[in-house]
Amino acid sequence: MDFDQSRPGVANLRDGPRPADEEDDDDVSDADSDEMELRGDIAKFDQSVREFLSSHQGGSIIDDIEDNGFRTAPLAGKSKPTPRGNIRGPRQAAEPRGDIKLRLAGVNQAFMTGDYDKARNLVFEIIRINAETHQAWTVLASIFREEGLSDKALMAMVIAAHLRPKDGPGWMSCASFAMSLAEKGQEGALKTALMCYSSAVKAQPTNLDARLGRAEASHRQGFLSQAISEFSYVLERRPLDIDVVRRLAEACADSGGAEEVQRAVAAYQQYFAHARTADQDAEKELSWHDVGIFVELFACAGDYANAISQLKSLSRWMLGRQSDEVWDECADDREWDKEDTRRLQVPSFGRSPYGARTYGLGLPLEFRARLALYRLKIRDEEESNLHLQWLDPTESATATAVEDFPYLIRDIADELFSVDRIPEALDYYELLRHSVYGQDATLLLQLGRCYLYRSDLAAAEDCFLMAIHVDEESFHARVELARVYEKSREEEEALILVNEAMALRGIDDEEDRLAGGSRDANRRSRGSTLADGTKPRRKRDTQSKPASGLVRPRYRTRKLVAPDQRLQEERARADELTRRYGIARNLKKDIQAGNHSLIPTWMAAAEELVNEFRSFRKFYPWDKYLKYLGAANDVVFSASSRMQPGLSELAERLSKNIAPSLADDKRNSLAYEDDGYRGIPFGEWLELFLDYAISLALANRGEEAYQVCEAARDSIVFVNSKDYMFLIHVAWAACAIYLADEEMCVAVARFFMKVRQLDSDSYHYFLRARTLDPSNPMISLSVGLGYIHHALKRQADNRQYLIMQGFACVFEFCHSKLAGTPDERREAFFGVARTFHMLGLHHLALEWYRKVMGPEDLQIDERQDEAASRDVILSAAYNEYALFISSGSVDELEQAVLPRLVL
Repeated sequence: MDFDQSRPGVANLRDGPRPADEEDDDDVSDADSDEMELRGDIAKFDQSVREFLSSHQGGSIIDDIEDNGFRTAPLAGKSKPTPRGNIRGPRQAAEPRGDIKLRLAGVNQAFMTGDYDKARNLVFEIIRINAETHQAWTVLASIFREEGLSDKALMAMVIAAHLRPKDGPGWMSCASFAMSLAEKGQEGALKTALMCYSSAVKAQPTNLDARLGRAEASHRQGFLSQAISEFSYVLERRPLDIDVVRRLAEACADSGGAEEVQRAVAAYQQYFAHARTADQDAEKELSWHDVGIFVELFACAGDYANAISQLKSLSRWMLGRQSDEVWDECADDREWDKEDTRRLQVPSFGRSPYGARTYGLGLPLEFRARLALYRLKIRDEEESNLHLQWLDPTESATATAVEDFPYLIRDIADELFSVDRIPEALDYYELLRHSVYGQDATLLLQLGRCYLYRSDLAAAEDCFLMAIHVDEESFHARVELARVYEKSREEEEALILVNEAMALRGIDDEEDRLAGGSRDANRRSRGSTLADGTKPRRKRDTQSKPASGLVRPRYRTRKLVAPDQRLQEERARADELTRRYGIARNLKKDIQAGNHSLIPTWMAAAEELVNEFRSFRKFYPWDKYLKYLGAANDVVFSASSRMQPGLSELAERLSKNIAPSLADDKRNSLAYEDDGYRGIPFGEWLELFLDYAISLALANRGEEAYQVCEAARDSIVFVNSKDYMFLIHVAWAACAIYLADEEMCVAVARFFMKVRQLDSDSYHYFLRARTLDPSNPMISLSVGLGYIHHALKRQADNRQYLIMQGFACVFEFCHSKLAGTPDERREAFFGVARTFHMLGLHHLALEWYRKVMGPEDLQIDERQDEAASRDVILSAAYNEYALFISSGSVDELEQAVLPRLVL
């Protein structure tokens, strides 16, 4: 490269740009010695390069170098800087090639005509050529949306958005579509929406809609800190947007932190201050909903006195009495009484210009309920009772209120329960139970505790059973029900419930509730409730929860009802199971007829029936029954130090009480007649078990298949029947074979060898087959080999008899083959020879091997293509070779055997 500094246009290494009228001598005089030395070295190097190129290639190449800009290239360190004000935008996408444009035109035409298959195929072809074609992915998303494949459409839209990461509107469109899918309940769409909103914010940091979308998606997923941060960012730029204020307040209420709640309070106070001084348009945007959210923020922080004060002040404003501030001096709620009796005690009330509808009658019932709740919280029961008179559980207006704000009614009931006003709490709980919100496990649990307070054990049992039915992982309902059964002398069922509870909770939490029996420790934690009475979205629960399916669901009979009612319920249950069994049997017939699409339906029906049988306590020993329910083996009868005090004491007490009766659990000798269970014979129950187990194995659900077989084996109904146990283990072996489980096959084979060694030998089965087909040569061979194998066992008795009996059958097999083809005769001779070889009678085996390769077969016909025949001859020759090798007859080996091994 030419660095000649004397040429014009070469920048000085030290100085900046200089005026054109300055002389070069000034430059030299101003330069230091190091710079001059560097310039001299560069000039010498440049001259040497010129001389070298001139001597070898002539001067033309120098001109080429100069033409290519080698001489005038400026120094890299002195390139002209880019102005700071010019921000480069995203790189423009390359223009699609002509063939891609042609295909895109075909895609658009096919899409417009409704030929989505053709359009999709063309799009796939474009993507195969160039996967970065943005228009191809957008059209593919449109095709999927038209076909109703929303998940695939979303995926295509996300890919298209990634191709243009700086395209904010593209990300927003993708995020909006994902949010619409999340509203419909599609799994994973909410996470995709959050990712798209975040990308939109990255592309356009000042886009407030993108930030609002990210805040909403974060709030729904429980990322409350991020949601609050985004709402606050938007609110700083739009402080008077009431919708943003509401959403920020909801997120802060869900968070529950004091700092976050104060931030939401400040946002509302700023808007209220603006609305009080602005025109009526700002005031019209306010609603009772905002009042409810605002006062609930104070309730979330535990400041109930301030919540009451703000509620009264804002309600007065909403009813048009903004300037009527005299009531702020009243500590009670007389302002909202139904009658004027207490209001008349305020001197200025008589001169009030406001109508009666702006006082007690004008306050919405929801805010009356809030006042009652907050007064209960601060233990002002007198004022609370005045408000509760408006919420009489026996009136229809209160029933309507349950539909409008159910969680406020629930909070009132819980607070009444906490202050031991049990009868009143019971009325509100019953009101909620008979509403659409009645299927709630915690509600039923509290209702059951109310009935326990009234000593109504039957009603309490019903509530606790319903709570377990609604929530199979309800820990507290099991503990309470166990206590009820302990009082009622149903110790066995109580101990089962205690073991289920220990398996659920891992016996390491809720110590206060179980040890002391306090209602407060177990009371439902009160979260924020919005003004519409619905529960806001909660932040993610970080506590560990029991694994789903840890305790198996089962049918639970009521123990404390009258005997005739229990009998009636048992009959109804039997009729229901008979109906289900009929359905399963009909499905099985249809499957056997060839309709295999019904297999999943039949398996679901069979699973219900099998679980019903397994959940019946009397059919299983105690330890097996608890194992089925999911209780840990190490906590069944022990009061471990890891248990909480209350639960461990209950378990220990029940274990001691029930231990004598468990000694009778060794009822394996109990004989059950085949009269069945729930109207279904036991033989059909076993058939259902085994069919279901094999179906599970065919579906590659091996662990479940083995569990079903194990459940059938452990049942005291089947354990003492040799035929039942034989069928169970045959099905077990079939499952192992379908699953290619060698270890299980060996285990089942050991069972047959150990338990059924007198009647399960193979030759006995072959003898049974021989009675059905006495002339079958393969059966004769199998019987003979069975006898001989049995004779080789260490425990064999009369071994000579067994060998002779075996050879009789083997020779019968041989004689039946002599009249056949040469191949069949060779096969028969080989069978006899191999039998002698197995017994160690080598001289007899050699004679029969030579019959396989007689003189007429010394030279095998090369035209013979029978692979089986060649295999028999080769095997006979190899076995003969092995005999000679073991005996050391080398000469005989070379003369007679080796030529035959070359086929």
